Amino acid sequence: MQAQGSLSRRAFLGAMALGGAAAAMGAAGCSPKSEAPASPTSSQDKPDVNAAAEPTAAPAATSNDWLGTEPATPDTFAEEMDVDVVVVGLGWAGVCATRAACEEGASVVVFEKGENFGLTSKNAHAFGSKLWLEHYPESEKYWDRTAIINAVMKGCLNRNSDAIMSKWLNTNGEAFDWFFGAALENPEVVFTSSAEGNKLPKDATGIKETSWPYPANYNPLEEYWPCFPGTACVAPNATPFFEANIAKAEQAAGDKLRIMRFTPAIKLLHDNGHVTGVIAQDADGNFYKATARKGVVLATGDFFSNLAMVNAFLSRRFDEDGIKNIYSVMDAQGNQCNVGDGHRMGAWAGAMMQLDGCNMTHAIGGGTYTVGTLPALVLNKRGQRFMNEDIQGQQFTERLYEQKDKTVFQLYDASFFDHMDDMPYGHGKHPEVKFETVQKEAEEGKLLTSDTIEGLVDQMDIDKDAALASIKRYNELCTKGDDEDYGKVSKRMIGLTTPPFFCDTYIGDGSMKGVGNLVTMSGLESDEECHVYNENLDVIPGLYAAGNVQGNRFSVVYPEVLQGHSIAMAMTFGYIAGKNAAAGK
Repeated sequence: MQAQGSLSRRAFLGAMALGGAAAAMGAAGCSPKSEAPASPTSSQDKPDVNAAAEPTAAPAATSNDWLGTEPATPDTFAEEMDVDVVVVGLGWAGVCATRAACEEGASVVVFEKGENFGLTSKNAHAFGSKLWLEHYPESEKYWDRTAIINAVMKGCLNRNSDAIMSKWLNTNGEAFDWFFGAALENPEVVFTSSAEGNKLPKDATGIKETSWPYPANYNPLEEYWPCFPGTACVAPNATPFFEANIAKAEQAAGDKLRIMRFTPAIKLLHDNGHVTGVIAQDADGNFYKATARKGVVLATGDFFSNLAMVNAFLSRRFDEDGIKNIYSVMDAQGNQCNVGDGHRMGAWAGAMMQLDGCNMTHAIGGGTYTVGTLPALVLNKRGQRFMNEDIQGQQFTERLYEQKDKTVFQLYDASFFDHMDDMPYGHGKHPEVKFETVQKEAEEGKLLTSDTIEGLVDQMDIDKDAALASIKRYNELCTKGDDEDYGKVSKRMIGLTTPPFFCDTYIGDGSMKGVGNLVTMSGLESDEECHVYNENLDVIPGLYAAGNVQGNRFSVVYPEVLQGHSIAMAMTFGYIAGKNAAAGK
């Protein structure tokens, strides 16, 4: 069997030439009842869908035809269905759309490309949640609506949708409490709190703040790149929370809900600009036709594993040898599911792709549990300091990818840990980390250390003379308390003066061990009600989008103003899309 997540250039092009058939694309649902899902013919051929999210190379493709040709409509079907709503995809957005539509009284069929759920991040921002504030009341003082919307819009250069952002701010608290409240009806699900030190029992299913404690002197309103606290992290992953919400959907809909897994959608049914249903194909090659009386919700995720689409819409991340990303959900053939199926199906039905999309690729921590992306000195392989290091993880990554060999070195000393109260909060940052923890990581060989600066530099793959000169210059600026080169605030200008000295290496390899390619965020032109637009910017009747296939949520650069913002958007707009599709509005 071919390696998981791989597809040769010739195979991909052959599939494209054959009209983009299901072998080269796919999209998404097994019944929650007794119905068995379509599955590979032998256990030997079945992918390990529970495997860890090791990065795999994306399928290769040319850059001149990301769309291909829409598959022909089959002459016969194994089954034809008439329902109110069809949901394509069963991740954060799809689960929420399914439950919301069912609770509005709709009959629903879901097509899921993988075996179970589309699992990605575990973090969702809680802005507006009453439930969250019962456990983390400290978050409320940071929730300045005006500051948040302006920071997000500024971070996206005002190329994203103000209306989508405003709708999210107004609805997220309601959707958050609705979604997480379902799981919390189970007394075994733990929602810890700040009063309990943000600690979950070992192996517990539960919710905690993703970054705790907040730095004592942190005020996002004083930050150039603010990040506003209040982010739920689920443990061990999102599966039990998805299961609780699907159980709610079953309770509301009964036998009017059907979920078909390993059965990707391959095309939308559309007539005179109106989307009327979906055609799907199971692992045995059988076709299914689902006519949607009220609407189709695309919740198919991203396209990081489609090299042609990355080249067309996110060329800064293009690599002709393949793109590593952390996506681990596989289809019945063992290929990655995130290849832009919903984007392509939507485009075949007349939808317009967002013009200024972006991706989420942010620094995680160099493969170690150290200071993360806190603003220590950063040098490239030429030994140059090249930026103000006081930025969020995504901006850190954007600069890293511009450096030689996509590699940078982060340097700090023992005194760095005396300044944690003045550190920022945000993506990939660990202001809670202790000196002893980092020292232990260094002793285990996970990062470089030395009692002298020269001894540290000697261990680095770097221009030694230039690096020593850059460190000397940085120390001089720290002594002055004025970053005359790049403008970092004085309280975070911490020189390398106190041994031991440490170096953590960041490599832009797309894995969670360094700088992780998480998801693409370039979707179909959409609005705050999850409608999808054609190239004339008219609404396509019958079609809705939520999650990473929904365009205009973010643009140019993922701003990272809120940790878990993308997942919270998927949750909230899945909720909105399901309601609107069920109402046909």
